[in-house]
Amino acid sequence: MPPRHVQLVINGEKRRSSSGENFSTYHPATGDHIGVVESASSNDIQRAIDAASAAFPAWEDTLASNKRRILNKAADLLESEKYIHAFSESVPSEIGSVSFGGIIEAHVAASQLREVSAQAAQIFGETFPSGRIPGAQVLAIAPWNSPVNLAARAVAMPLICGNTVILRSSEAGLPKGVVNLIHIAPERNPELVPEIIANPAIKHINQTKGTPTYPQPDGYQFTGGDRVGRIIAGEAGKNLKPVVLELGGKAASVVLDDANIKLAARGIISGAMLNSGQICMSSERIIVQRGAADELISELTTLAKKLKAGPNGTDANLAGVCNSTSAERIVNLLKDAKEKGAEIVLGDLTHEGPFIQPHIVLGYTPEMQAWQQETFGPVFGITVCDTVDEAINLANATDYTLTSALWTSSISGLRLASRIRAGKPGPLSWDWQQVLITFIH
Repeated sequence: MPPRHVQLVINGEKRRSSSGENFSTYHPATGDHIGVVESASSNDIQRAIDAASAAFPAWEDTLASNKRRILNKAADLLESEKYIHAFSESVPSEIGSVSFGGIIEAHVAASQLREVSAQAAQIFGETFPSGRIPGAQVLAIAPWNSPVNLAARAVAMPLICGNTVILRSSEAGLPKGVVNLIHIAPERNPELVPEIIANPAIKHINQTKGTPTYPQPDGYQFTGGDRVGRIIAGEAGKNLKPVVLELGGKAASVVLDDANIKLAARGIISGAMLNSGQICMSSERIIVQRGAADELISELTTLAKKLKAGPNGTDANLAGVCNSTSAERIVNLLKDAKEKGAEIVLGDLTHEGPFIQPHIVLGYTPEMQAWQQETFGPVFGITVCDTVDEAINLANATDYTLTSALWTSSISGLRLASRIRAGKPGPLSWDWQQVLITFIH
């Protein structure tokens, strides 16, 4: 596939950077040059903000039925043969995912757009007379690890609520200026991201994923979200603007003695290995009662052995992580766990470039780096405990509380799941979709 040229989209028109700057992107597994991306200058960013501001009054007044029609049309386009084919080629080369990763992303993104569009006529106040007013221009910063799906999530709710958006992602079927696409070269982010946030026209910041220093475009490695979240929140706070942050996770799956072990094991493997573990809701900490531990460990090991990381076009069924640096970081976290007493049940603590085979670690404790740091790879740790209270306390013993799962055959699981202090606790489930974020006031 020839290298792609990715331009800015401002007021419905593709354009090059006014400064002439651009940056290159490379396949994370092969190192092949896959594209040149136009890097927005301050002037380009201001043009995008101006376009979003100019489009806002008309979009705010657009009938809910028309907004719904437009988002549904965008969903249809995502699932059309043209775009499915394009995503099946571009997404794997962009993030190193398995060959069908782009197809999955397109379908999931389309389903999110349809779910949000169904709420178009359901946005209203709770007392009479009252109403909901769009916030205006939203800066949406989407991450690299699921580019189609999470870009759709970043724009869907702002759009259906009547806001206009400035985003680094593709545009389909919307009026000029409603969505404006910008890219920023990594070295310019510390300068330009605060500039965007400080712009008086920007009323809301939607940051769905953290990156090393500032939000980075096009496949930049994720290494932790709380630090960059503080930076974004600080910039927003200085300008008295609301911000939505999703800063990563260290999801716990709690398995009680009475759980259906085969069902729990399948759910845990799905939650831990999807997208090679590069999802912020990935199952990273497995906390199991002693009575179920041996059977669960055996079942998890059997399932994980069926997975093999490697390049597309081979017998591999698991992709690499985003780059070899990330793989090395993951291995170092596992080595730290081993040095502090953990047992490596599966895996050899090595990697080949970005390819790291599934690893299972037994004996995770809060003193280990991997207990708190998001590994973002095809690995997870198991902790064995005796009581339900101990399991809940261990699940809560982390700074990252995005999602969780609790596996039990008892109806009390509904109550127990609520004791896990996660943003999205769930009994008998692992679910990576959460799209209902409000952009109205």
